[in-house]
Amino acid sequence: MTTPRITASTRWLYGTGGLGLGILETGVYNFVLIYYNQVLGMSASLTGFALAVALIFDAVSDPAVGYLSDRWKSRWGRRHPFLYASIVPSALFYYLLWFPPAGITSELSLFLYLLVCIVGIRLGMTLFDIPSNAAIPELTSDYEERTTLFTYKLAATWVIWSAMSIAMYAIWLQPTPEYANGVLNPEGYRQAGWIGALLIAILIFAFSAGMHRFIPHLSGVEGEARMRPRDFVHQTFELLRNPSLRAVILGGMAFWTASLAQNALWIYLYSFFWEFTSDQMSVVIIPMGLGSFAAIYALPRLAAGREKRTVTIWTILLGAVVTLLPIALRLIGTFPENGSSALFWIMMVHGFFSSLIWVMQAGIWRSMTADLVEQEQLKSGQRSEGLILSALTFTAKAAGAFGTWVAGIMLDLASFPTDAAAGEIPAQTLVKLGWIYGPVLMVFYLVAAYFISRYKFSRAEHGEVVETLART
Repeated sequence: MTTPRITASTRWLYGTGGLGLGILETGVYNFVLIYYNQVLGMSASLTGFALAVALIFDAVSDPAVGYLSDRWKSRWGRRHPFLYASIVPSALFYYLLWFPPAGITSELSLFLYLLVCIVGIRLGMTLFDIPSNAAIPELTSDYEERTTLFTYKLAATWVIWSAMSIAMYAIWLQPTPEYANGVLNPEGYRQAGWIGALLIAILIFAFSAGMHRFIPHLSGVEGEARMRPRDFVHQTFELLRNPSLRAVILGGMAFWTASLAQNALWIYLYSFFWEFTSDQMSVVIIPMGLGSFAAIYALPRLAAGREKRTVTIWTILLGAVVTLLPIALRLIGTFPENGSSALFWIMMVHGFFSSLIWVMQAGIWRSMTADLVEQEQLKSGQRSEGLILSALTFTAKAAGAFGTWVAGIMLDLASFPTDAAAGEIPAQTLVKLGWIYGPVLMVFYLVAAYFISRYKFSRAEHGEVVETLART
C-alpha cells in the first residue's frame, strides 16, 4: 500500500460521502417518529420500539460487514464492492418507508412494515458507512489529518440535513387548506420520500465512483482471504478486550442516545414548545448548516496539538450546556416569549453554535477510534479497519434507535397528544415535556463524558506505534 498525498480536493471528495448518508439520517432520525406517530397514528413509543428492534439485525450485520470488507478480495479492492452494493437497499427501502400500503389498517401491521423498512435502510447504511469510514485509516496515518477527513464527511452530513430540513418546511410541509399545520400533511412526506430516495442513489454512486481512483492506495488482503464465522467471533471478542475501544463504544451509546433523542424531538420542540411556523423553522435551520460547515475549519485548529480524548470530553460538556440552556431558561421563566423576534434570533444563534460543537465532537470521536487500527495491527499483525470502525456505526445506529425510543417514551410520559396543533397543547404538557427532556439528556451526556475519560491511547503512543509499524 502506498499512502496518497491528501490534498484539498481529496478532502472535499471524501466529504461528499456524507451527502447521501445525511439524507438517510435526516429522514430516519428526524421525521420518521412524527410521520408514523402524528400522521399515521402509531403510538410514539411503539414507533421508537420498531427502530430499537432493528438493533437485533444491526448487532450482527455491522461487525459482519466490517469483517467481510477487511477480507474481501476483488479487482475493486476490499471496500468498493460494498459501497456499490449499498445503493439499491438504501434508496429502495427509504422510498418504501414513506409509502405504507393503503391496506395496512392495524397498528401491528404498520409496526411490522416500519420494521422491515428500517432493517432494509440499516443494511444499506451498513454497506456504505463502514467501508467509507474504513478508508480513512488506509488513506492516512496522520494523527491530525484523520480528524480533518472525518470532519469533512460529517459536515457534509449535517449540511445536507439542514438543506433537506429547510426543504421539508419551506416546500413539502407548508400549510394547506386541508392541513393548517403543514407538519401533519402526509403528501409532503411522500413527495420528499421519493425525491430523497432518488438523491440517495445518485449521491452514493457519485461518491463510490469518485473514490474509485484511490483503490490502488487502499490496502489489500495479504495471503489467503479466510472468512470463517469462528474467526469473526474470535476477532470481535479480541477487539472488545481493548479498553479504549470499549470506552468509545460505551461513551458513544450514551452520547448518541441523547443526541438522536434530541433530533427526534427537534420538530416537536420547534413546532409546539417554541411554536415556530414551518417558514420560521426553514430559516432557523440555515445557521445550523453554516455551523456544521464552519466545523471544517474550526476543529483542526481546536484539535491541533491536543489530546483527542480531552477535546471530546469538553465538546460533549459544552454541547450539552448549549443545547439544553434554552429549555432550562424557559422553564424558570427567564426566556423570551413565543412569537417574539428576540426568541427567533436567539434560536438562530443557538442553532449555529450547537451544530458547530456537535459536528466537531463527532469528528474527533471517529478519529480517535480510527487511531486504534494501528494499535490492534501491532498486536495481531493484521489490519481490521472495517471491524474496528463498525463499532462506531453500530453504536450510532443502536443509539439512534434507542434514542428515538427514548424520545417516544418521553412524549408518552408527558401525555403528548397525537394529531396535535401548535398553540393547542396544554401548557402543563409542554412544561412536563421540558422537565423530562432536559434532565434525561443531561444524564446521558454526563455518562458519555465519563466513559470517554477512560480512553487511554494518547497522541504520543499512536506516533510510536506508527513508527514501529513503518520499520517492520
